[in-house]
Amino acid sequence: MTNRLEQYILDAQGKEKAQVSSNNPYGKIGFDNGKNRLGWLRVTPFALIKNSLSKISPLLEGKENFIFIGMGGSINGIKTLFSLFRGHKLFALDSLDPAAVKAILKKIKNINKTLVISISKSGTTQETQLLSLAMREVLGESWHKHFLWLADPAAHEKLNSLGWAPAQKMPIQFDGESDVGGRFSCPHTLIFFLPLFLLLKQDFDRLKEVYDVYVSSLETARHEAYLFAEKYKDREPPYFFPRVKGNLGTSFSSWIVQLFQESLGSKKENFSVKTTGLLKKKNSLFLPVELTVKIDNPVASLMSQMYFFQVFIAFYSAFKDINLLTRSLLRNTKTQCAKSKEAKPTI
Repeated sequence: MTNRLEQYILDAQGKEKAQVSSNNPYGKIGFDNGKNRLGWLRVTPFALIKNSLSKISPLLEGKENFIFIGMGGSINGIKTLFSLFRGHKLFALDSLDPAAVKAILKKIKNINKTLVISISKSGTTQETQLLSLAMREVLGESWHKHFLWLADPAAHEKLNSLGWAPAQKMPIQFDGESDVGGRFSCPHTLIFFLPLFLLLKQDFDRLKEVYDVYVSSLETARHEAYLFAEKYKDREPPYFFPRVKGNLGTSFSSWIVQLFQESLGSKKENFSVKTTGLLKKKNSLFLPVELTVKIDNPVASLMSQMYFFQVFIAFYSAFKDINLLTRSLLRNTKTQCAKSKEAKPTI
């Protein structure tokens, strides 16, 4: 059964701010500088996903190695996906340490069979630009045959002005819109689906099978996320322990911590959120949050858990009046941890 918050958030996505009713909280907390950022809630028709990947397919021909360059939530989501597969030649690069580049190149036998996929919503992320330039130098004069940029459509001209005009570019979102923020981009965009497509040996049938299982879980995931958010809306202090299913490694913990703390805030005077995936023993101070539904397909399970935690954040933000994009409190929230010196978390 759909609750009111679910109705509100689903109704707000895809609309201009002026089109959202005044009693819908997401008219306040789902926009950043007047721009809707709830596009990750849309269920994309698989035909649209297939169309985007088909446009990239010619660039994939003859390539055996794939290096994804990016920062933050996007690349952590990709690294988590990598942890579910073995024996592949996909790499994630998010460190400016020259040793990180050398470590990847050491594993590549033929650099001419390599595709670099650089990810930046704005196209101007400094670290991504620097790492991409380093790889461009390695690839030599024909570098443009080995590069793909994933960026919002408005950033493509900016990339051209920065010297990337010969490189192929694709919108991050399948519908060409730009209403999905970085930490909400997995698993809803090309940032997640391109590496998944490669890991599945570019098999559209296998990809659709995973996607169908994922889509079938969304209603349950939203409902469970609401129940947890409603349960914890008045619990203080706001310390969370997201429990995950499957052997997803530390990259998923990093993805979750960033999602929680960058969406809810972690250093506010009167509302300091803490998140951990590293509890060694039961600790009553941390509030467990988990998707309980069992999904046998490991990739669909990962995708459903990502969606579940994102929707939990969205519902909890509504209860607390927090803009989940800018992390600003829209009203004064007093917490027990601000009032007392008690209860430091033990991890």
